[in-house]
Amino acid sequence: MDRFRAVGLASTMLLWLVSSTAAQQPRPRVPRLPAFELLDLSGQKRTLQDLKGKGATLINFFFPGCGACNTEMPHLKALYEKYREQGFELISINLLPEQNGLIADWAERGDYRHPILKAPEDDSSFARRYFVRSTPTNYLVDGDRWPVRRWRGYLPGNEKRMEKEIRQLLGLDR
Repeated sequence: MDRFRAVGLASTMLLWLVSSTAAQQPRPRVPRLPAFELLDLSGQKRTLQDLKGKGATLINFFFPGCGACNTEMPHLKALYEKYREQGFELISINLLPEQNGLIADWAERGDYRHPILKAPEDDSSFARRYFVRSTPTNYLVDGDRWPVRRWRGYLPGNEKRMEKEIRQLLGLDR
């Protein structure tokens, strides 16, 4: 019986050691997002490079006719308004070229004042390069443009998880 207890205790200690060291490992880095050059609503070119040095940026892939996107966007707007002075940037990228003409009215109705970029007219593989399989899809990237987190779809409460990670990237929660 003592032998079984010793083996059980040793196994428990080994499991604890492995799990506690695994939890301390840094998060693996994934590749930077592919570069883009897209037009905003005023016709100005915006690039991924423009984000360098920003504390945290949420890149939101959407389209105006997406119900889940329209449910999520007021939450993203609130995060943008709350943290933009601390270095947070929000960029929304339309995925459907045929809805580019709807974006200005859509943005005005929602009073969205963050950069909104038009879908590329001649690039059918744009969404695939960013692994967007559903909308909305959001990437939180750090100041070096490394993706830190991705959210696919919208679930109530996502904005709370987003806010927590945004605050960490901005150095507001240490």
